[in-house]
Amino acid sequence: MARALRTRAPFARPSSKAEQHLQQAQQRLSRRKNGSKRRNTARKLLAKKHQQVRRQRQDLHHTVARYFVRHYDSIYLEDLRVANLVRNPHLARVHLGCWLGTGPHSTCLQGSMRR
Repeated sequence: MARALRTRAPFARPSSKAEQHLQQAQQRLSRRKNGSKRRNTARKLLAKKHQQVRRQRQDLHHTVARYFVRHYDSIYLEDLRVANLVRNPHLARVHLGCWLGTGPHSTCLQGSMRR
C-alpha cells in the first residue's frame, strides 16, 4: 500500500492473527471424522472464521478507497497481471492481499468516487 511518494498509508493489511485462527480451524476440521457431530461443529466454526477474514478484507478495501478519494485529486488504476505476481510462493499472500487495480479494490474505489 505504498503511495507514489513511497510512504506508508496509515492502515495495515488484515490481521495475521485472524489468518492464524483460520488455519487452526482448518486443522481442527481435518482431524475430525467424516459425518460426526464434532466435524459439523468444526465446519461451522471454520465458516465463521472465513467470514471474519473476508469482512476484515472488505473493510480494508473500503478504508483504502475512502482514503485515496479524500486525499488525492486524480487516481490512476494500474492493470497488473496477478498470475505473474503470485508465482513466487513466499510473496503470493502479500501480493494477493495488497492493493491491485482489479477486483474488489477498484470496485470500492469507483463506488467511493461516485459519491
